[in-house]
Amino acid sequence: MMPRRHRDVKTYICGQGERMGGRMALEIRHFASVIVLAACAALLPLAASAQSVTQYSYDARGRLIGTQRGEGVTSDYTMDPASNRTRVRVTPQFPTAWSATDPAIGHYVGRAEGSAWSASATDAASFMSYGPYTANVSIGSHVAAFRMLVDNNTANNANVVLLDVFDTTSLITLASRQVTRREWRAPFAYQVFEIPFVLDASRAGHAIEFRVWYQQQSYVRIERVGYR
Repeated sequence: MMPRRHRDVKTYICGQGERMGGRMALEIRHFASVIVLAACAALLPLAASAQSVTQYSYDARGRLIGTQRGEGVTSDYTMDPASNRTRVRVTPQFPTAWSATDPAIGHYVGRAEGSAWSASATDAASFMSYGPYTANVSIGSHVAAFRMLVDNNTANNANVVLLDVFDTTSLITLASRQVTRREWRAPFAYQVFEIPFVLDASRAGHAIEFRVWYQQQSYVRIERVGYR
């Protein structure tokens, strides 16, 4: 049991300054370049984090029937027999949500980055996010949502994080999902991952967590967790 407790991708191109003569000038230039490159390496993940991925769904006839935007909104389209769009249903994925640094959310590994929380391959395998122990989830069917990004989505298809919905009161996992590296569509781009779950009448008022278990495979950043 766990203790309680904008969009645009900016690319920074860094290099050496104007040519200068003499050995001392070369050494100064090299030293400055090292500092600037290091600073850029530190800034790039933060600058790139504003991007989000939009995913598209098509039916067997190749018609667009839905989108899922990395900001946390899905759209579903209904077609008539002539393929005219007759209805659009827009669904917020986070009507109830907590930022990754909300006091109700706990962490065993990682660190805060603004309102997000990140972990890298030097961190241990453990919960990078757990909580919020909410007792307000109503009886019935729900969908948990996790907004996250990864630094590299092509190196391999390793298991990066394990997501679950956990009933802390009865110590039961209600639903879980393994997320692999290639499920992200782009590097440093926020994407929403969902898990359907059901809260039956016997669990009314139980403390529920939306947890992220980090698996030491990649840099990962969580921006928020929630459910609908």
